Amino acid sequence: LLHWHVLVANLVEGNDGRWSAFAHPDLYRAARTAGEIFQAAVRRELTASLGVEWALGRHVQEIAGIPSAILETFSKRRAEIEAWLATHGRADTPAAAQEATLATRRGKPELEGERLDAGWKREAIAAGWGPEEAAELVAVAAERTGIDADEEVWRLPANPLVDPETNEVVATDRAVTPDEWIADLLRRLTQASTTFTRFDLTEAVAALLGPGSTLDTIERIVARTLASDQVLAVHQPDRPSPRGRTTYTSREMVAVEQRLFDTLSRLGSHSAVPVAVVDEAIAARSGIGHDQAAAARTICAATGPIAVLVGPAGSGKTYTLDTIRHAHEAVGNAVIGTAPSARAAIELASGANIPSRTMHSLLSAIERGHVVVDASTVLVIDEAGMADVRLLERLTTHVADSGGRVMLIGDHHQLPEIDAGGGFEAASQRSATVAELTVNRRQSEPWEQEALEQLRNGSVPAAVRAYLDHERVVVAADRMHMVDTAVSAWRRSRSAGLDAVMLAGTNELVEVLNQAAIRSLVDDGQLDVDAAGRFARCDYRIGERVVLRRNSGTATDQHRQLTAVANGQFGTVADAGDGWLTVRRDHDDQLVTVDQRYLEDGGRVDHAYAITTTRSQGGTWDQAIAVGLDGLYREAAYVDFSRGRAENLIVLAQTDIDHLDELAADSVQRHDRHAIPLPSEQPAPAEEDLVDTLQRSGAKHLAHTIDPDTDVVGDWARLNSLPVLEARRDHCRDIERLATERVGVHPDALTAAHQRAERVARFGRPGDTVKALDRHNIGTLIDHDDAHGRATVAFVSASGRTAERTLPWSELELRSDETTPRELPPTAQWWLDQHAKAVDATARDWTAFLDNRGVAAGEADLADRAARRKVERATNELIADRPDWLINLLGYQPADPIGLQTWTSAVRDIARWQQQAGRSAEAAGVPVDLGQRLLATRAWLDRREHQSPMWPHRRSHRELVARRVELDAILDAAPSDHQRLVERLRSGEPTLLNETAEALADIVERQRGRRDWILEHWPHIVEFAEVTQTLDAGLWGPDVESIIANLDPDPSSALADSVTADEPWLRLAIGRLASQWTTELDDESADLLHDIADYRSRTDSSGVQPLVVQRNSFQTDVEHAALLARLDRTVKEHSVQAQPLTGAIDGP
Repeated sequence: LLHWHVLVANLVEGNDGRWSAFAHPDLYRAARTAGEIFQAAVRRELTASLGVEWALGRHVQEIAGIPSAILETFSKRRAEIEAWLATHGRADTPAAAQEATLATRRGKPELEGERLDAGWKREAIAAGWGPEEAAELVAVAAERTGIDADEEVWRLPANPLVDPETNEVVATDRAVTPDEWIADLLRRLTQASTTFTRFDLTEAVAALLGPGSTLDTIERIVARTLASDQVLAVHQPDRPSPRGRTTYTSREMVAVEQRLFDTLSRLGSHSAVPVAVVDEAIAARSGIGHDQAAAARTICAATGPIAVLVGPAGSGKTYTLDTIRHAHEAVGNAVIGTAPSARAAIELASGANIPSRTMHSLLSAIERGHVVVDASTVLVIDEAGMADVRLLERLTTHVADSGGRVMLIGDHHQLPEIDAGGGFEAASQRSATVAELTVNRRQSEPWEQEALEQLRNGSVPAAVRAYLDHERVVVAADRMHMVDTAVSAWRRSRSAGLDAVMLAGTNELVEVLNQAAIRSLVDDGQLDVDAAGRFARCDYRIGERVVLRRNSGTATDQHRQLTAVANGQFGTVADAGDGWLTVRRDHDDQLVTVDQRYLEDGGRVDHAYAITTTRSQGGTWDQAIAVGLDGLYREAAYVDFSRGRAENLIVLAQTDIDHLDELAADSVQRHDRHAIPLPSEQPAPAEEDLVDTLQRSGAKHLAHTIDPDTDVVGDWARLNSLPVLEARRDHCRDIERLATERVGVHPDALTAAHQRAERVARFGRPGDTVKALDRHNIGTLIDHDDAHGRATVAFVSASGRTAERTLPWSELELRSDETTPRELPPTAQWWLDQHAKAVDATARDWTAFLDNRGVAAGEADLADRAARRKVERATNELIADRPDWLINLLGYQPADPIGLQTWTSAVRDIARWQQQAGRSAEAAGVPVDLGQRLLATRAWLDRREHQSPMWPHRRSHRELVARRVELDAILDAAPSDHQRLVERLRSGEPTLLNETAEALADIVERQRGRRDWILEHWPHIVEFAEVTQTLDAGLWGPDVESIIANLDPDPSSALADSVTADEPWLRLAIGRLASQWTTELDDESADLLHDIADYRSRTDSSGVQPLVVQRNSFQTDVEHAALLARLDRTVKEHSVQAQPLTGAIDGP
């Protein structure tokens, strides 16, 4: 029931004349984290002051004891936003939620607090939970007031108990050690991804502290976690890692990955399936392709426990698996199957004749002994690219330990795992046996087969161009027309006898498409107008297409016997009634009935004319229509565009294309790039923006894939002292330097040069922009000299002089993002091969020099990373523990960013010295030279200007009136087609004044050709609205100029000096002390002003704010606090409130 808004003015004019949002990357990266910290701090305050308890709600923690019906009743705004999202088919993303918020916002009446409060009270009483119930809750909670939530941080949920009197389940928790708590936290953090950042960690800590906590405690828990041996740093050399973005993983996750690697690398102990048996299985299938036969032979010849089959979309994986099953069963092996989803398991069973079940179900059955795995077992894991790495590792290891074999089937270029992933990608790179299907058997058009291959491999521009050239991309005016266009295309396909499906990235858009499809079928007479029955608050007609959304054993068959249904099974409604639904399933043509038991088991039934991309993976239709850009990324697009045999169509809305740059960027880039365009600017072409969107990858990776040495570095840091690590690093660097001098160049430089040569040779075309590395000039590529690995480049100087130079490919950097290679001549390939051999030879010589001296390549970097990680852990340990000697030495951790960075750097210096000297974190004392630096740091921290309350500047009534006259003159010059807006502004229309930005955006949208005036005077219109609101509300400040003129300070006083110098702080102070219509300060206020001036003079204050902490001594701290107290008392006594305006606008 608690609700907050934090607003920050964020519109500035840049040097280029564009108005845009001020972007600070860390601010936006930390937005979710800051919100979670704020919620935790509020919970802690309420727990301490009222004693309330907390329970996890739908979105945030809610006060325990308030009925859920009341919470739903007062969640009106959220309900309105969700309804708007559902109606418009939008995903519940931050951007879409903001749009829904603006679209559903209503103007609130004046005297909002009183009127709304009274309404809220009446509504609560009517709902059965009024002041008496609230008072009772607070009274009970008051018995727990004064509890410090920070005292019992290390608690985790325990097994729930059943109250013997009420028979209700009661949630309980238990005290644990910090290590147990951190292990649980890290398991949560790595549930959906193998890695996390400091922001992710902080957010998770704040959310996990149910009773709330202070910012200080949250930061100390974060520091303790990062100091834990359970956390490992993940190095990403190609990505900068500012504070908050350093990537980490858990030692438990790395252990899971390592066990998977160990299983993948086991040596063969099995007998290969005889070639004659495999040939017989292949011969039994006349339609098998050459790549399918080759893959079957490769998999059947494997002697190791793991074999991998990579199958792109439409390549015939299931048919190939049926062949492999045939061969293995012919030699007596038992082939069983599994998949992440029940639907995929059913399709594996029906398509490849392999008895299958879900991975969770199979693992549970194996661990309970219900399924026996031995040396004759061949386990086929289909859709392994979507399998959670923890589950994948447990299954593969269990089967391998039992002597069996595992076949992993999938495609890591399709939809990624929902939970932590990257296991199949690693298996395809590390397994001894890997086969890949290469022929697309689903799409018939050669151009479409090529485009899909390009999209799969990351050549997005070429793929998008192909779809545009073949008119497969349709752009509608807006989202409503987008839905109509998609449904019309779907109807045409059905009329032509094709099996068509619409695909979308979100459930919201899918629901909109389904309802539109049903309306069209009713209009065409293909469905009855009246529903046959109602099930789960939805009407169903005979013949409607549906999809079941839950694995459940509560359904019944046509004989009324219990039967199982699976999530993702499609079918047609055969009958319906009040509270039940009978569906004829597609895969087995069987009738199944679901009723209230299915719903109680968490079941759902959705219409299936449109489905989500996730639900479509593995499916095939005659035509697939991908609708909208919500949730689109490269892998999802590859799945969408590969579902249809005859045709795949892409339907977009122009309004979405206009914002593709936002969809293609992360949250920081969106804020940084979004700006009101200048009149001369044109929007980017749809093709360019579509390419940007599809360049994004949603693929997940193992921590080891990102950083193969993450556990090595962690172990080195744990097992070696800092002096040992630094000495080894220095020694290895010396050897590397000698090796570089010996061979003449470092291998990394040669490798980078060869990569540049490869890129220029394969992707550089005449007309492309290149950079010459010798002089850093930018030029245009004219031609290639393929035989000699060179290119001719034209340069144009600032004066207009032109020159041509022939440069080696290795000394050029291609500036284009082109991903489609040119047809490489044999001479060019020969040159690249020779260059690669030379690079390899030099690298071998360099590495051999190191090996002969007992140094491994890359060891210096590993030792350096281990040394830095050791210091980082020691630093976080000090921050978490904060021993008394540290506080005495440096003071408490500052809250402001600059002070925090300085303080943390000083703590890091201490931690480094302690590690070098072998001192424990509890030991006090530092060497003299470090102590002197720390004293200087402490002095700077104490003397710098600390954060103080900001004193606002309020313009006087006279200033506001004068400014509005100036704005009137500016608005009088508005074009005639904008005069109506100006008049509405002048009339003070409340709705328009509160929604100026939306009104202006609407005008810009409707009148793009006349937006110049709007862009130039937008700030003036906003200011006009603010000035009008301030005058109408009577919130102006005093006439500071008159008050200063009437001051009569002693000429020798500090106040007189401030008046003479017209110091800015003086105006802020007077604005705070004086009431609206006064022209002179009373004696008490004048004395306070004198004392503030004296304080500033004695403490050398120079800031704009009147009272800034200057920690020169304890005495000045006390004086500062006394002045603030006097100020507060004076303001309260004077009751500085705006008087209601009763006269004309030019006077009281």
